[in-house]
Parts: sequence; structure tokens; C-alpha cells
Amino acid sequence: MPLPSVAQLGYPTPATSIAPFVGRHRFPSRDRSHLVNEIVVEHHGTFGVIFASLGMTAYYMALTWINILLGLLLGPLFMIPLTWVQDAFAKK
Repeated sequence: MPLPSVAQLGYPTPATSIAPFVGRHRFPSRDRSHLVNEIVVEHHGTFGVIFASLGMTAYYMALTWINILLGLLLGPLFMIPLTWVQDAFAKK
């Protein structure tokens, strides 16, 4: 028994997935009632991109800052007891 084809399974084939773009603008007008299988890309404009980039910048700056603080604060927490251990071995 042969396996069913992609078209029989209902998945889009390369010919049907590009068909809505043939002979038409890639970005149609606001009237989308005539579009059935059109791929619509959601966008938020220039200010949305700027807002997202500022948010990601703030996130990575905070991540860097907390990692620097962890190194500065947790480093002595382990170094001071190690000096006590070294002093105990030096006395023996």
C-alpha cells in the first residue's frame, strides 16, 4: 500500500503555498476580504521595534549588572573561609 501524497494529506504544497503571491502585491491593501490563503504578517511599526529593542537592551544590561554584582559579593564569601582553611593547614 503506497503512502499518501502531501496533497492528499491536506498539507500545502510549494505550488499552493506560493499561489496567493503570483501576480499580486506581497502587501495588499487594507481590504482583505478577497484573501483566503494569504499569509498575513503582523507588524507593530517603527515605534514597536524601537520599544522592543529598548526593552531587550534594558534586560541584557540588568543581566550583566546582576552577574557583576554576584561576582563581587559571592567571591569574598568563598575566599575568606578558604583563607581560614589555608591558615589551619599552615599551622600543622
